[in-house]
Amino acid sequence: MSIRTTIRKSLASVLKRYYMVANGGYSVGAAYGARFLFDWRHSLDKKVAVELYEHDQIDYLTRSLQSVQPTVFLDIGSHAALYSVVLKRHFPAIEVHAFEPDRTNLCQLYANLFVNGFTRAIEVHEHGISNHNGTAFFEDSERASSRGTRRISNDGASQIEVRRLDDVITAKDAV
Repeated sequence: MSIRTTIRKSLASVLKRYYMVANGGYSVGAAYGARFLFDWRHSLDKKVAVELYEHDQIDYLTRSLQSVQPTVFLDIGSHAALYSVVLKRHFPAIEVHAFEPDRTNLCQLYANLFVNGFTRAIEVHEHGISNHNGTAFFEDSERASSRGTRRISNDGASQIEVRRLDDVITAKDAV
């Protein structure tokens, strides 16, 4: 484990304890060149806050896309719109579509669009993507700290709308 990672993990632990007492477990802060609402009970948010969550992937993606200058980005299973917001910051002209069917995640997603001034700049689709139009069921995550781990299951308790991507997006000749 690198020194950077060790220090950031320790910092995340201290910040979680502080925000759980001081702000009921929430804060707004900067990460990856943007602003985000952090739910300190959620393990993914804690990692994003100290730039440990997919740091190398985000860095690689933003650097690699510089030469391509993409026109459309689809963030499927957007959760809190991390990739949507970061890519919109790096590529202001890009058309971004964030797909998120989970109501709790959508609340955080909209908050993140708001704090970045992207409420009209990123198109939010409040449904899942599938190979058919209709409904599907999500298994509820057993832990409140892992909202991003919900899976589609016939035994799931939460019903969501799903749509075929081809019925939602028409992007001719888009990169």
